[in-house]
Amino acid sequence: MIRKSQFHLPNATTGEQELHHFETEVTQVVGLKEHFRQPLTAYAVGDIVYSTKLPSYLRLECVAAGTTGSAEPDYASMSTGGGQ
Repeated sequence: MIRKSQFHLPNATTGEQELHHFETEVTQVVGLKEHFRQPLTAYAVGDIVYSTKLPSYLRLECVAAGTTGSAEPDYASMSTGGGQ
């Protein structure tokens, strides 16, 4: 069961607040926050994470070690993996 929680993001749009609320609820319910893409986090080649901005059947796999930015990229402009 998902609990409704109170949250406040100053200067955030309603959509940003709803997304933050959804991401918070997903990590609470799933209990696996480390499996979702985190901002400003170092990832190694082969690490796999998921995003609340993508369908649940898609995953993000690190192909070049580095640190994520503070905001998620525009996934619509990215290619799918699995090929060369």
